[in-house]
Amino acid sequence: MSRLHAALCATILALISPIAFAGDFPREGNPAVPNGVAAPFIGQWSVGFPDDETTIATSTLVGCDDPLDIALDGPEGIALSRKTDIEPPVRLTLKAFAGRTNWLPVTTGLSSVIVWLDADSFYRYEVSATGKADWDWPFLHRRCD
Repeated sequence: MSRLHAALCATILALISPIAFAGDFPREGNPAVPNGVAAPFIGQWSVGFPDDETTIATSTLVGCDDPLDIALDGPEGIALSRKTDIEPPVRLTLKAFAGRTNWLPVTTGLSSVIVWLDADSFYRYEVSATGKADWDWPFLHRRCD
């Protein structure tokens, strides 16, 4: 292989490597946290993006000063709300599937796939209208103290 060819290959790999590893997030949850069960979700949560090699600064969308509140909604559902919301809580049913939990809207809207990292944090992957999870860009939820 010529030096020019080797340099060209190295340049191409350097350009596509961040793209190739952007979606290197887990797709199956921590087995210590049960899937499809409301209890582990109950509490207050911050929401942001995970830190990785491409993150310049931590991005928090919802902080613990006005957290996302997840409450029990019926025997097997949860409701999401914030103190500053003017809309009613978002009601979801839960379903365990393939080592993770699916959040399914009670009325309308798109579902999400939840992958537990530990008892105090999980990734939420949005699911498109076509039914495909966006495995490359999860939201990171962390339990507030």
